[in-house]
Amino acid sequence: MDRVWRAPLGQIAAELGMTANGLAKLCDRLAIPRPARTYWHRPHADRAALRPELPPAPPDAGETIQLRIPRQSRRTRTRLNPDERREQLLDAASVIATAEGVQDISLNRVARAVGISEAQAHNCFGRRIDLLVALARRELAAIEQTRRDVISRGDDPVTSVVLSTIFYLEESERRGSLLQALLRVPEIKQILRAEREELRRQARAPVLASMQARYGMSAAEAEGANAILSAIVRRGGSLLADGRIDHDIATRLCLSIVLAGMRSNAGGAAATPPSAAPGQRSPPPSAGR
Repeated sequence: MDRVWRAPLGQIAAELGMTANGLAKLCDRLAIPRPARTYWHRPHADRAALRPELPPAPPDAGETIQLRIPRQSRRTRTRLNPDERREQLLDAASVIATAEGVQDISLNRVARAVGISEAQAHNCFGRRIDLLVALARRELAAIEQTRRDVISRGDDPVTSVVLSTIFYLEESERRGSLLQALLRVPEIKQILRAEREELRRQARAPVLASMQARYGMSAAEAEGANAILSAIVRRGGSLLADGRIDHDIATRLCLSIVLAGMRSNAGGAAATPPSAAPGQRSPPPSAGR
């Protein structure tokens, strides 16, 4: 306070390596009174009476404030291309969302986290929602790529289903909390709705075709059975992401239900006589008179 009342704010700011506007904001944040511009036009004899007492510091004010931060040498900075900078900002946003919540992500916050200006961050993402949608897309793409890699290792449909179920639960526990938090934002959910539905359609198509071919199910039966079993696995993944169920318990329960459903489908196929057309069940036996 003594310094800002000793000379005009611009002069003191220069001594501290700050801008006048930055020093004014610092004074306001710490509840330090600062003189109006007209104060310096008054006679010295009148100024003492205009200076107020220093009020108590705000409860959240730190005891030590570093006013001068050495500038990083421009020659040691690494210049990233636009794609690398976007990934860097997404990484920072992911850390903030996981540690503090999606609500604390802003372009200003992620820019400071990686050491660039907010204007530079806006060159990568025009709006906050663009950053959040890009982060959700990155999570979805990573999960989908891993899912395809896992499915490709299955030698038969049963193995593929078991592997995909285990994979989904593992991914839900590992990165599901971030994706769920992002998809709880209504605007993100709306923007990604069509893309997510297309991903689900692509994942369902070979499964439904296999169910119809192996079990003689109609398209509607295959769709219904797959929807029910998928909903159970998704619920298990949701509980894992929220930390509300143990991983081993979730895996055991989901696999038991999924495999039981597959056995039921196989049993239905065995009960269908050879003369029945694909997708048709045998008629019930006639009641005796």
